[in-house]
Amino acid sequence: MKTITALRRRKKEMTYTHSQLVEIARLWLFKRYPVVITEMVAYGFETPDAIAFNSSESVLVECKASYSDFVRDADKLFRRQQELGMGNYRWYMTPSGMIPKEKIPAAWGLLEVNEKQKIRMR
Repeated sequence: MKTITALRRRKKEMTYTHSQLVEIARLWLFKRYPVVITEMVAYGFETPDAIAFNSSESVLVECKASYSDFVRDADKLFRRQQELGMGNYRWYMTPSGMIPKEKIPAAWGLLEVNEKQKIRMR
């Protein structure tokens, strides 16, 4: 049986602003790729939060600070027709525990940011 003390030790919910997540994504990508762009405005449908390139591939990171933003994102044309989207590899970046892994589209990965700004790839 759980004690009252144990019930009070609920996991503290992580909160990051969208801008903070974009900066964390930029730093994560820059460790891996020579060219990193954030909030790039492009001709077409998509404005990636962070995208990185090397000579042979590109990686897109879409930052979501709330679950409702993640749900709205699924309605975008380039999410429904992924061939219209940017990036050879695609990731969602969220605070830890915000989005269940099973909700992430098959062609995407999940980067979870904890309270120490450590990133877990799922």
